[in-house]
Amino acid sequence: MIAAFFERLNDTQGLNFSIFYDAFDRSRFLTGLWTTTYICVV
Repeated sequence: MIAAFFERLNDTQGLNFSIFYDAFDRSRFLTGLWTTTYICVV
């Protein structure tokens, strides 16, 4: 349901929140978030 909402938002409004419906993009986003957090702590 949430994935469909964000996919429809992308199709109709051009707002791309693909991390909510695309597993590959979500993985890349979370990896980048983790890397940023790690760099800030170290």
